[in-house]
Amino acid sequence: MHGVRRLIGLHLLLPISFACASVAHAQVADDPSQITPSHYDDFPPPPPPPPPIHPDKLQRRSRAHRDRPPKYPITAVCAGSYGTVVLLLTIDMKGQLIDKRIERSSRHPELDRTAIEAAATWRFDPEIRNGQPVASRLRIPVEFVKPETPSNYCAPRIELRKPGSAKPSVQFASSDAIEAELSQYAFSPTSVVASWRRVAANGQAGATIHQQRLSLKPSKVRQQSRLLLPAGTVAGSYLLEVAIDGRPMSPTRFKIN
Repeated sequence: MHGVRRLIGLHLLLPISFACASVAHAQVADDPSQITPSHYDDFPPPPPPPPPIHPDKLQRRSRAHRDRPPKYPITAVCAGSYGTVVLLLTIDMKGQLIDKRIERSSRHPELDRTAIEAAATWRFDPEIRNGQPVASRLRIPVEFVKPETPSNYCAPRIELRKPGSAKPSVQFASSDAIEAELSQYAFSPTSVVASWRRVAANGQAGATIHQQRLSLKPSKVRQQSRLLLPAGTVAGSYLLEVAIDGRPMSPTRFKIN
């Protein structure tokens, strides 16, 4: 009997021992100091949050790429116009030009217009504030410097021809009328005196056989004026002398057979 009771006692104690061991194991596992570090602890910490936006923090100013600089208008060259135009341009966040105006004029409308037209062809980089593109204004001076020597295009020109003919000539018959086309710029009221003269035997200008006077009104374009020597002039060598506001041009020589 005593042996049977001891067996029963052992069977009752075994589950209790296993339960106590499980509780002890759970207590060890729940203690962070007892956990062995793993390779996951080698990952870097997460990045810090982005800095707050400061609208006044400027990284880059807006700028213009002047791929097509304004071309000095030939009429302005001939007129002796020069000066500086200051443009005020508004650029959006995409770098598009959305407004253009003249902040300070050159006092020459043609130069002002040329500067504005050139700005419309430029490319732009927007202004950057705190890493973000924003709309802005851009002030750009455009300088037109007077050329040292005016272009030959500005000089007045004379061509002789028969009336109704497009072909210039310096040889005419006595029965021909002779037309002289004078092409020039006149930016202010301008006087023209044309003298048709016979050439003397010594090759110098002789007597005046016909004279005309013209008064030209100011214009921004080249003007065409027609001078006429009537038909019936006797054969010989002649020249046409033209003075513009008192300044003589080189004489134009021709012959009548």
